[in-house]
Amino acid sequence: ILSCPLPDYDIPVAHATHHGIQTILAVVAKEKRGTSLAVWDHGVLWRERLRAISGFRGFPLFARNALIGLNRLCVHVVFNSADCIVPCCETNVSWEVWMGSLRGNNGLEVMMRRKIFPVINGMETNRFVVLRDNEAQLPTVVMLSHVYELKGVKDAIQAAAIIVNVYKITKYRLKIYGSLDKDVAYTSECRDLISSNNLGSNVFLCGFGNA
Repeated sequence: ILSCPLPDYDIPVAHATHHGIQTILAVVAKEKRGTSLAVWDHGVLWRERLRAISGFRGFPLFARNALIGLNRLCVHVVFNSADCIVPCCETNVSWEVWMGSLRGNNGLEVMMRRKIFPVINGMETNRFVVLRDNEAQLPTVVMLSHVYELKGVKDAIQAAAIIVNVYKITKYRLKIYGSLDKDVAYTSECRDLISSNNLGSNVFLCGFGNA
């Protein structure tokens, strides 16, 4: 990323959509050109990098630890260089403060908290209209999530099993919309869980749906 040239003209604001290594280019722009840096942070990249590198068996442990350390340092540099950090939920604030303050350095925590401004995800209400006349007369939960371990889809299915089989709310339905190919083995385990709990009429893995 450091081989990418900066534009010949000054850029007033760099907007980074995450805190990864690519954002180092915006840090360089800030140092050399005085560009302001805003980081919109979903909170997923560091987690995904950590999981991917930790689980990759193509490198020895030393190399994996070095890559994790490099990514951690990058997060720290980006967060400290940013003029503002805009997570999409309150939940992300605590770990952003922790990472930005060198994992709990009290002297840096206050500075980090001053630059974090959560902006909660909204919905385009003109695209997603509730059609009350077309609503099913059944208690239905819709889960928008790719089917893989980190999203806790099995937990949702197990909760459905309790609702249906223990509390006897047999009309309860759970519809899960999202990719079924992100983790095929996990998707298969979810289907087995649905079958073993007799939830074929209650829980549905719907794949991608129309907005």
